[in-house]
Amino acid sequence: RIKTVGITIDGGGSVPSTGIKGYVIAPFAGTIVGWRIIGDLTGSAVVDVFKIAYGATLPTSSIAASAKPTLSASKVNKDDTVTGWTTSIAADDIIGFNLDSIATITKLTVELKVLT
Repeated sequence: RIKTVGITIDGGGSVPSTGIKGYVIAPFAGTIVGWRIIGDLTGSAVVDVFKIAYGATLPTSSIAASAKPTLSASKVNKDDTVTGWTTSIAADDIIGFNLDSIATITKLTVELKVLT
């Protein structure tokens, strides 16, 4: 069964600044099998994804390799191969989302598809 875990980055009508935009705790174990990214406007963005076990410090290491969720002069994009990713998630892992770059977009949602 596919479930999702993700975050919405909202600049409040302006292009948000780059950097860590939030964390979620995965409520289930599974394998990341894809991602989806959606912007409110046509634009460009790159979001890195971090993960660490619950109870440790906040995550700082990318699990996305060179296949980060990306928009390039578009509003939506997806990847169902996640080549190079560290795809295993344990229940209660902390997932972090870092906005590497962004242009034009003021609100952005990133979701990871997880096979449970």
